[in-house]
Amino acid sequence: MSADQTNTFQRRLDLEGAPNIRDLGGYATADGGTTRWGRIFRAGRLSALTPSDKATLQQFNL
Repeated sequence: MSADQTNTFQRRLDLEGAPNIRDLGGYATADGGTTRWGRIFRAGRLSALTPSDKATLQQFNL
């Protein structure tokens, strides 16, 4: 598996109620660094989160 494939795999959180939530870690920044994993997430509608989904997100202090 390539580094790009690994990052894509790690980027997606496996949530039932929000299938398109992603970790924005690993992206290049303007100053040459990268964003930190597990700190910034993007998602669409979160109103359908299941109790299990919420427990997963609590692991990230969200």
